[in-house]
Amino acid sequence: MQKLELLEEFGIGILLRLLDTILENQTLSSSTIFSLVGTSRHSYMRWGAERCSWTEVHKIAVDVAQALAFLHYSCTPRIIHRDIKPSNILLDEERNAYLSDFGLARLIEVTQTHATTDVAGTFGYVAPEYATTCRVSDKADVYSFGVVLLELMSGKRSLDPSFAQFGNGFTIVSWGRMLTQEGKTSEFFSSGLRESAQKDRLSEMLKIALSCTSESVSARPPMRQVSAKLKQLGNDQ
Repeated sequence: MQKLELLEEFGIGILLRLLDTILENQTLSSSTIFSLVGTSRHSYMRWGAERCSWTEVHKIAVDVAQALAFLHYSCTPRIIHRDIKPSNILLDEERNAYLSDFGLARLIEVTQTHATTDVAGTFGYVAPEYATTCRVSDKADVYSFGVVLLELMSGKRSLDPSFAQFGNGFTIVSWGRMLTQEGKTSEFFSSGLRESAQKDRLSEMLKIALSCTSESVSARPPMRQVSAKLKQLGNDQ
């Protein structure tokens, strides 16, 4: 049994508190108390991304990317969330995004590249290598983040009913890659983004999301690089 205390405030205003953590085989147990300060004042990120503007989508993406980068690189041991999905992202009235629900989180030492564990997470967001080999790393979170980013940009779900026409196993990742290969990326973005964002910014964000969801684990960028690229999109004129 080991008790950890973490109280860290992000520059973007994300405040996480980790208290009375019980470690069992390097996995956070169900008795873990890992909460967001003021969670009751926030609501889950709900579907309706098709109405979100570029400013809103970009801010949510940056907030979550920074939170994950902190978990992966600033915590000792490192924390792999393992269940990144819209319902585990909280938004306040100003569209500040907060990462929540660490019930499936896994701790790995800084020197470890991965851990072997039973597959956990939500279908449609779990990285393919984790689902098939039970080996989880920070790149599994990168994949899940990429799926959420694709959802934010398109207004569609990971396993959207509209994908049924393409057959079993077709996901939002498949759709993004298909439209990119066909040169039809403009069809991917929600109406809210098409009306509020420059095309080059949308194209770059889509590239970031697709790199995060690469089948190759080594090809996926680390979250701190993803965070930096997303922030740069907000700085570009």
